[in-house]
Amino acid sequence: MRLLSLAAALALALPSLAQAHGIWIAQRTGELAIVYGHGGSDDAYDPAKVSAVAARAAAGASAPVKIARRERNVVIAPADEAAVVTVVFDGGFWAKTREGKWVNKGRREVPDADNVSHSLKYNTTVLAGTGGPLAPQGLPLEIVPLADPMTLKPGDDLPVQVLKDGKPLAGVGVMADYVNESHGAPMTTDAEGKVVVVVRNDGLNVIAVSASEPMPGDADVDRKGLFATLSFMLPHVE
Repeated sequence: MRLLSLAAALALALPSLAQAHGIWIAQRTGELAIVYGHGGSDDAYDPAKVSAVAARAAAGASAPVKIARRERNVVIAPADEAAVVTVVFDGGFWAKTREGKWVNKGRREVPDADNVSHSLKYNTTVLAGTGGPLAPQGLPLEIVPLADPMTLKPGDDLPVQVLKDGKPLAGVGVMADYVNESHGAPMTTDAEGKVVVVVRNDGLNVIAVSASEPMPGDADVDRKGLFATLSFMLPHVE
């Protein structure tokens, strides 16, 4: 597996994780919902922006998952054997106008925009024990746990690896607790795209990373803005 150079990785990094929305899966009123938010926010969104949902059993085989597109969000119902769910969310084009306002349009609609990006969000959620490190799920940007997070508790170390297009991504910031500390200082991946984060919460944990990919010659956007999360809910122990 080829490594992305540190210089190339730094060129991919966005200015701040705190500036971006992410997606993750969390329990809402007894259902598993795809959450779109920034830190602790839980925002409404067009359900059509959820472009793909897939589930796998612990051994890697595909598992069924039902998808319900509600008026303001999407909820899912994975099969009992599902241990991992992945989600792709296409946020569309975002242009920053001369006045500093962000609008959900491309450059052909806002020709004098200062900056235009195609916003893409990815999530890997671990629902049940995987028995060890998780295999990469094949997302364009992903955080891969190198240990079974469901065997851990708050304060334990969780080694992870960031992959972009299947290759280790060096020199990018990883936020250990995106929901509760989205403005905190991120940890930086090493030359193999690896970093060790501390499990923060007895409950929902969301780890996040962002990257940017230039799109030279594209008529609508200057770059792709990629944001990936790894989420898991530690079981409540009485």
